[in-house]
Amino acid sequence: MASDRFPANDQRILAGKERIPEEPLADLTSGVLDVAWMRLMNELTQALIQYTPPHFKTIHCKITEGLEQDQRALFYDIQCPEFSDEGSTVANDRVHRAATSVVQHLTAERGAFPGIIVRLNLRLDGKNWLHSVEFLK
Repeated sequence: MASDRFPANDQRILAGKERIPEEPLADLTSGVLDVAWMRLMNELTQALIQYTPPHFKTIHCKITEGLEQDQRALFYDIQCPEFSDEGSTVANDRVHRAATSVVQHLTAERGAFPGIIVRLNLRLDGKNWLHSVEFLK
């Protein structure tokens, strides 16, 4: 049958049925939650947790944008208040990719990247992290 060549949702529409949402969570929370933002922040926080030393129980990561050799660049200040001498201004590839995705998302929504501070705190259970985001400027 010719309709078998169409994607499943197109077949449903042709049959007079409702389409199946491609992103059910995004469809359900449309206008209430920014699911894309939540996923991007989850990747950034997971990347920071994986990147920093395991004894860091608190992570503060400031991400700003500027110019480096006349090119737009992201600048990082990754710290743990309890181990202030072990901080870094260098991010690994995963952190940088995640931060770049966050910046692209914010730029598309706001027109500019204001800079952010991501704070992570390991909960007492030693497994779960709480995070917060502060927008700069």
